[in-house]
Amino acid sequence: MICRARRVAGMFALIVSIGYGLPDSAATQANAPGDSLGRLAQACGKIFGALYDDCCIPMRDLPVQQEAIGRYCTMVTDAHFFMTPCHPKRDTFNFEVPDRVAEWARLHNKLLRGHTLVWYPYVPKWLSGGSLTPEGRTALLEKHIKTVVGRYKGRMYAWDVVNEPFEGDGSYRKSFFYKNFGREYIEKSLRWAHEADPDALLFINDYSTEEKNRKSDALYALAADLVARGVPLSGIGFQMHLSLEKNIDFANVAENLRRFAALGLDIHFTEVDVKIKEPAAAADLEEQATIYRNLVRVFLAETRCKAFVVWALSDTTSWIPAYFKGYGSACILDNRYMPKPAFEALKQEFNGCE
Repeated sequence: MICRARRVAGMFALIVSIGYGLPDSAATQANAPGDSLGRLAQACGKIFGALYDDCCIPMRDLPVQQEAIGRYCTMVTDAHFFMTPCHPKRDTFNFEVPDRVAEWARLHNKLLRGHTLVWYPYVPKWLSGGSLTPEGRTALLEKHIKTVVGRYKGRMYAWDVVNEPFEGDGSYRKSFFYKNFGREYIEKSLRWAHEADPDALLFINDYSTEEKNRKSDALYALAADLVARGVPLSGIGFQMHLSLEKNIDFANVAENLRRFAALGLDIHFTEVDVKIKEPAAAADLEEQATIYRNLVRVFLAETRCKAFVVWALSDTTSWIPAYFKGYGSACILDNRYMPKPAFEALKQEFNGCE
């Protein structure tokens, strides 16, 4: 089993230790600005991070995003590990973008989170080809995971190993992986990742699991079984894609998180945003801020909640408008990278730990 205690105790030391040497030109946490959510979260014994977008935004906007992440965060999530683009052919890997992100994180002393090794929408033809035997597919999946994880050994703080394995009713998603490997693909993927980097934290990540429901019950049952059998699962990633239109019972969220924590698992809020039907009025932004505030209060109250990651700092880089027509304004910074009420809510709550 992964040595979680050592990893958690050393998570901030890692930022300034082996492999994360701080250039003279970079800002340290000691002189970070007073509105650095990363510094404030660190004082609470927590991590604050954001998605780092290196290829889906105009290059002219990249420096602005980098400056904001450098200012506000202590961790970045690199979401350039989807199997199809990362491993387009059986013997061809493409690490150009993730290597670039990893280097930026190293130079700026940011913890690095990898997303994601196994996810159902991204299945390359070299793996799904009909002529392969079950043993052949297993060998190829093992090679993929060990090659990717091994490349970033010692540099990756945590991996989302398996993403979104469940349907809303709690059944296993009938994905290519489930159909060809059974539910055992989850355990195998975790074991292979652990073999490639025994120190990296390994997560199962899913959405709509923040409250107790059939989906979170299924996730809990899986996690409990894996822990009981000594499978190297470090924690659960709760995506936390929320909305003004769905009431959240935060007491229920807290109760749900406690049962996962009782298994000895770490908890990361991995993809936090709160979408709004456009145009967003001032009252909408205040309501959004209340949701962020209540969410971070639940996060801070649970000892095993370790990382709070927003799925883009700014509305400029948010995924919401492209996937939910008529919705947006989901992030804590606006399109000009200026703080919104949600940002101030997080700042106040994290500041309360100092």
